[in-house]
Amino acid sequence: MKILKYILALLVFLVMSFAAVACDDSSSSPSSDEIQKTDKDSSFSSDSRGSGKNSSSSKIEMRDAESIYDETANTLTDGRDGHVYRTVKIGDQIWMAENLNYAYLQPTLNIDSSSFCYADGDSTCEKFGRLYYWSAAMDSAGIFSKSGKGCGFNNVCSPIYPVRGVCPKGWHLPMTAEWSVLFTTIDGRDPYFHKNSVSSDAGCPLKSTTGWKVTDENCRGTDDFGFSALGVGEQSANFWSSIDDGGLFAHNLLLDYYHCSAHEGSISKEKVFSVRCIMDDEAAENAKKDRKSIEPVAAVPQPVKKIEPCKSDSSDTCKYGTLTDSRDGKTYKTVVIGVYTWMAENLNYETENSKCPDEGVDCLKAGQYYLWSDAVDSAGRFSSNSKGCGYGKICMPIYPIRGVCPEGWHLPQSAEWQELFDYTSPGSNQGDKFKSSTDWNGYDLYGFSVIPSQIDSSQTRDNEYAAFWTSIELAYNLVHSISVKTTSSWDKTDDFILYGDLKTSYKSVRCVNDTLAKAYSKQSMDYWHWDVPKEKRLNPDIAYETMKDPRDGKVYKAVKIGDRVWMAENLNYEIHPEYASDPPISWCPYNKEEWCTVAGRFYKVKALANACPEKWHLPTKEDWLALYEIVEHSGDKLKSTSGWGADANGTDDFGFSAIPVGGSQGNDYFYDAGELATFWLAQEDNGKFGTISLLSDRSQIYQSSSADNYGFSVRCVKD
Repeated sequence: MKILKYILALLVFLVMSFAAVACDDSSSSPSSDEIQKTDKDSSFSSDSRGSGKNSSSSKIEMRDAESIYDETANTLTDGRDGHVYRTVKIGDQIWMAENLNYAYLQPTLNIDSSSFCYADGDSTCEKFGRLYYWSAAMDSAGIFSKSGKGCGFNNVCSPIYPVRGVCPKGWHLPMTAEWSVLFTTIDGRDPYFHKNSVSSDAGCPLKSTTGWKVTDENCRGTDDFGFSALGVGEQSANFWSSIDDGGLFAHNLLLDYYHCSAHEGSISKEKVFSVRCIMDDEAAENAKKDRKSIEPVAAVPQPVKKIEPCKSDSSDTCKYGTLTDSRDGKTYKTVVIGVYTWMAENLNYETENSKCPDEGVDCLKAGQYYLWSDAVDSAGRFSSNSKGCGYGKICMPIYPIRGVCPEGWHLPQSAEWQELFDYTSPGSNQGDKFKSSTDWNGYDLYGFSVIPSQIDSSQTRDNEYAAFWTSIELAYNLVHSISVKTTSSWDKTDDFILYGDLKTSYKSVRCVNDTLAKAYSKQSMDYWHWDVPKEKRLNPDIAYETMKDPRDGKVYKAVKIGDRVWMAENLNYEIHPEYASDPPISWCPYNKEEWCTVAGRFYKVKALANACPEKWHLPTKEDWLALYEIVEHSGDKLKSTSGWGADANGTDDFGFSAIPVGGSQGNDYFYDAGELATFWLAQEDNGKFGTISLLSDRSQIYQSSSADNYGFSVRCVKD
């Protein structure tokens, strides 16, 4: 995930005076079951890295240190800030008995990873802990661990479990399966009872005895195990899980004042919720030792909001291909849908435990039927990513899981299935659009061609529905699966349903390719690519001026907007530090010289005094204020007409041609190319340097300040 959402939590609307604009401070309380810091277009105060005393506007260095767990005193001391938390052992698990109250000392870059105090009061942080975006809970920039790097809003990511996230060293953000184990310890029921992610009896024993609104004595918290979940605002307690559920959603646990149940669900990553960390157990420690050198798989961005159908009764323009499984020579039809390439047939690779009803005839059409342990390849025959995963244990696999799929393909995560539905057929009757038109009542609008392919308890084919495995585990004997039924089946729905089912069930497998489909790679000008010349991003309808930098002879396009002349390209003048042994103060994106010709250079604060050529200057707030008024407060009028994404490109009405080159922290961490443009402002009276930012999914213009080790672009203004 990304600075794209709630950028650095420092940004505020660029208003008439460019003064800080505070958040809405009305007296109305957040809703009872979810707390959201602001609506997406609201503003944050300019000095806020999240409310709280750990905020800082000076140069920042992240500090990590060993945490201290005192088994006798049941306490955990966070080595990063010295905060002491109560802990509790429930069954075999050791949990924090208070909500985490760690404030990042800087944004975590990939997405805003600030945290907030309920009602913006420091005292509420002391009571309730801090509220985090999912990106913050996952430590999306990998400041403390690589395990959740890149996870955030509008991305499907593949974390390395266990995900430490924002938790103290030796602790991690719970998986959904670990919440399920907690439910089982409390209510004594097999996790299959929790197949719909609800425990009817676990809520009240987890809730504290005070601090909750009480309208029904039967729903009063009893805190039988010392977990002491507090109702934020006396209404609800929401906790993040480390499980992604599509680009827009992630798993969470909800307790509320009017139920005695505990609900595990899926909710927008834009919400801000509490974090309860769980102590690493032996399995988690072993997983960490085995995976020290593993890099997380890059998060998958979603470049389009709606994928249009490619097939009808009269035409078929879907992008088909073929896949030959080198293990047995079988060939499968494939189809490109959005950024993914899917198998358009069910897998028919035979394993020792796979099933094939009707003496094998059925498998020629419907493929093999697999136990979950077979689907994830728990024996490790083809990959060690999920070795040991199966019935009766919680495993911590490395995603993506190849499983039983051919080389170069993997068993889809729940999130990948969810993205397929969200970006093709949001709303009801999703199943109709993917079901084949020849075997039941489908339209097959995307060439996915789902056929009825499920076997019942007698292991005979059931022509009422199809069901597929995902690679996401919910409990030691429960995993996510996906199914679609006919309208005549028991629930009268044509929707795809994501639900928990036993690992001992048999289901079909559809594999997805490890590589993003070429349809959205370097073929489209709509998206950002470093190999597109900068001239291609300029507005061809604008009569540009030229400016030659006498220091190195480089020539730039310039444009007059109002009574000021602006550079229409990013500055590419190399500035060296005072001493050769000092760290660089200007650099090329990703340290590639050829990309400087496309995007200009990134500059640290130390380079700004000498950045602009003679007779030009670094823009002041007043310069930007004048521009802000001319463009009628719209960042879209400053953005280039390509490079930002099909649904985010600007109109570039005045030829400013802002391109989304992202930013950097030092010259070794780069982020958000294609989604962010940030420019330095001139030094203010207080000695600080501000920034102006444009975001791919926002039309606003944002002002902020930044630590001096960040690298951003420079646009100069003529004196």
